[in-house]
Amino acid sequence: MLIFLYGQNSYSSIEYINELVTRYQKKYPSGFNLHKFDLEEDNPDEIRNVVKGVSFFDDVKFVIIKNPLAKAAIIEKILKENDIAKEKDTVLLLYQNSSEKDLKEKNDKLFNLLKKESQLKEF
Repeated sequence: MLIFLYGQNSYSSIEYINELVTRYQKKYPSGFNLHKFDLEEDNPDEIRNVVKGVSFFDDVKFVIIKNPLAKAAIIEKILKENDIAKEKDTVLLLYQNSSEKDLKEKNDKLFNLLKKESQLKEF
């Protein structure tokens, strides 16, 4: 599953993310793996490893990526290689504190891909 949150109201988006994490933790109490990354600070190869990693158990991976436009080309590649939108056991949540206009200016290609393939929510 692919979720993309954006907008200038960072407080509401963080609140919504915390709410989603809580829901998933309750739904999958014995097999929930949470991973958080900020692409302005973290190595994108770590994201690739987490997304590609296969578990022996029925685990749900919940991967939160802040600032995906900082490394847009890598995010596009990860999305295309792994077909995240159709994955049942992986939730990839991307969030960017930018308006729709700013997103289009920064990387129109990634934004259009996310609009087409993900569940969108603007704050």
